[in-house]
Amino acid sequence: LRDVLAYAQRHYKEPITLAMLCKEFNIGKSAMSEMINTQLQTSLPELLNKYRMLEAERLLLQTQMPITEISGEVGYGSVCNFNRNFQKHFGISPREYRKQK
Repeated sequence: LRDVLAYAQRHYKEPITLAMLCKEFNIGKSAMSEMINTQLQTSLPELLNKYRMLEAERLLLQTQMPITEISGEVGYGSVCNFNRNFQKHFGISPREYRKQK
């Protein structure tokens, strides 16, 4: 599990699938899914989104990068998806978050 987490943390900007993780670690899909869901009590997409949101938060607070660039930098192909996920995670938009902090 530690290796899977480290891999996800290093590659969260990329489109990682459960199948890719299974191939990388030579583990069956059901075993990988159960390990993530049971031990972390989350899903792979939620785990990747957590890493993306942590990095987005850091970039919003520590840089002047435009939000459109930040969305791409943390692995989103669409600014709309990024804004929606950020709003869901933090309860406010990236622009509002930057203004408040």
